[in-house]
Amino acid sequence: MRILDWLTGLWNRGCPPGADARSIGLMAREVRELARAALLLGACDGDFAARLLRIQAEMEELEELAARPRFRRLPLAQRLGLRESLTQSRKRLMQTMQAAPAATQRLQ
Repeated sequence: MRILDWLTGLWNRGCPPGADARSIGLMAREVRELARAALLLGACDGDFAARLLRIQAEMEELEELAARPRFRRLPLAQRLGLRESLTQSRKRLMQTMQAAPAATQRLQ
């Protein structure tokens, strides 16, 4: 496993942290899970629920693409843009979840 880690490090040399395929795949998984959790909160209308379902499907597809060797051939600028977009999506989903009304009126 050390040789594989060494080769991966060699492949990603010069790549800023967070722009490698593994990090982008992890961020896509996190955004997908946040979208699922926001959907489970149930405080969204039909259009927003459809949007959350689309986000889940897109993040699942991105996670699969990031696992492929072809993903590493993307230009660095595109991977950095993708990372920035995922960061903004995660931030918006967190704001949506915080703004959602509580499921119960009782204080916990």
